[in-house]
Amino acid sequence: MPIDAVPIRRIEVSAYVVPTDAPEEDGTFASDGTTLVVVEIEAGAKTGLGYSYSSVASAAVIRDLLGPRILQQDAFAIPRHWQVMLQAVRNIGSRGICASAIAAVDVALWDVKARVLDTPLARLLGMARENVPIYGSGGFTNYDDGRLADQLGRWANNDGCRWVKMKVGRRPLVDVGRMRAARNAIGDCQLMIDANGALDRFSRLRQL
Repeated sequence: MPIDAVPIRRIEVSAYVVPTDAPEEDGTFASDGTTLVVVEIEAGAKTGLGYSYSSVASAAVIRDLLGPRILQQDAFAIPRHWQVMLQAVRNIGSRGICASAIAAVDVALWDVKARVLDTPLARLLGMARENVPIYGSGGFTNYDDGRLADQLGRWANNDGCRWVKMKVGRRPLVDVGRMRAARNAIGDCQLMIDANGALDRFSRLRQL
């Protein structure tokens, strides 16, 4: 290890299941909670935080396969760690659970590097602009028109969102009516729709 390296002293992983305030459905999936896999990496007397939306199984991948490969290595060698982690999961597949596990570790590595260098992560990665506008994402397919309009309208009219996104595809025949309700609620705010893979572009065009 180079003399000026910043060794990784500790890697901890936790998994949390966060319940939603109500069931949520999109075009292809239904859920009443979100699982967060959280990684903490200590190096240079600083601790970086990373996470991904995943399964608790990703925590086991990090604990048993990824963490041991990079512990005590230079925290700043992030491209090398990426390759090492990909090699670690070669025989079990690098997509899905393993991809989200690698992502959580990668985010934590970048965060701890920024903290050690005492610079904002955005500046470390390179900024294209000084600020980034936000958009609101929700409008689940199991929401009735009233709840849909209330949620998207609040984001557009009260919370400063320039764009909002709603889910479609579960019941294509009623989606156009739902989109009208959303449009009436958000005024000039831009409306995005997301079918989450439930429809191909030709069936979507036919519905519209």
